Amino acid sequence: MKTITIDSNAVVAFVDVFEEADLARDMGPRFTCGEVEALSEVLRAVGATAAAEYWIEAHATADEEDDQHHR
Repeated sequence: MKTITIDSNAVVAFVDVFEEADLARDMGPRFTCGEVEALSEVLRAVGATAAAEYWIEAHATADEEDDQHHR
């Protein structure tokens, strides 16, 4: 994995937006498995583990039986 340097203000703004449960509930089911995995990996990378898991859970509500996140 490539190491990059990111302005911490940008990371804080990103996490502030994407850790909102309402956004995850509204948008998570609309994301593809790959999209929600990518978003969750970025959130985990910056320490927002709970938000990452919530996005997966919100997304899984729309996954069908043979989809990656189906619960």
